[in-house]
Amino acid sequence: MKYVIYEYEEGIKQLFEKYPNLKQYFDNLTLDNDFMNKFINCVYNSVDYMNELIYKELHNRKEYHRVGKMHIFENELTHEISRLYVETYKIIIESKDKTNIFFDILYHNLKSYVIIDENL
Repeated sequence: MKYVIYEYEEGIKQLFEKYPNLKQYFDNLTLDNDFMNKFINCVYNSVDYMNELIYKELHNRKEYHRVGKMHIFENELTHEISRLYVETYKIIIESKDKTNIFFDILYHNLKSYVIIDENL
């Protein structure tokens, strides 16, 4: 399954609580032009810092590999391979489900985020 995670800017969470339809609108936006890039820059935090954070958490584990902005983790017991890609405003995780080490790291480090299941 493929999951996409965005981290919202400070203050946006309260705005979404007040206007729930606005959250749905933001969750469906795509980066297809310069205006949209600037607009999304106001709503979402850059998540580039997650590359180093994930590396710092996992670099000593032999099941972990990093290739640029792609992080790979193979569960030794189940042999399941999970992949995490860090883009400017989103994190993409490819895994069987949401119970893996990448989600654990994200849950403990992101303040306000949305997870979108791209398989729906």
